Amino acid sequence: RRHTRYPLVTGVQTCALPISGKIGADSAGMNLRQTLVQLAEQSGAKDLAACEQAVTAAATDQRSMVNALLDTGQVDEKVFAQKLGERLGLQVWGEEIPPIPAPLREKFPARIALRYRLLPVTPGEGEPLPVLGFDPFDHLGRQALAGFWSGETRWMLAPRRAVLDGLR
Repeated sequence: RRHTRYPLVTGVQTCALPISGKIGADSAGMNLRQTLVQLAEQSGAKDLAACEQAVTAAATDQRSMVNALLDTGQVDEKVFAQKLGERLGLQVWGEEIPPIPAPLREKFPARIALRYRLLPVTPGEGEPLPVLGFDPFDHLGRQALAGFWSGETRWMLAPRRAVLDGLR
């Protein structure tokens, strides 16, 4: 199967997504929009038509489908982040979001963090910088960070509310 590789951080990691846009081995012919709606249902959404409409409109307008889905208020964001992480094989941040210490705040580009809603977390000794986000398909945000942050990163999913609260 052919894949397109999107560099996440130059020279550090890549994320392979099938050219067909299908994700996960058990998607069985589902496209990304259908998969997101299915994950919304698994995350407590009752009005699947509203979820599908939001995701389709976002795709048509070239906006974030994940953000549009979360904006419907239909899904439990914690459950959705966990389900999406499981489907994509991404680690999900499950702890409380700690405050960003001043040295990290000074090093991490604030305009990238706020514009793309990416939250740095203090790394352990000798570990890459954990960067939390709620939309794993935000390639523009990842590329923007790669242009400013030369260190190694570890991308992780987190519930949107947790990321937004952490950026305050």
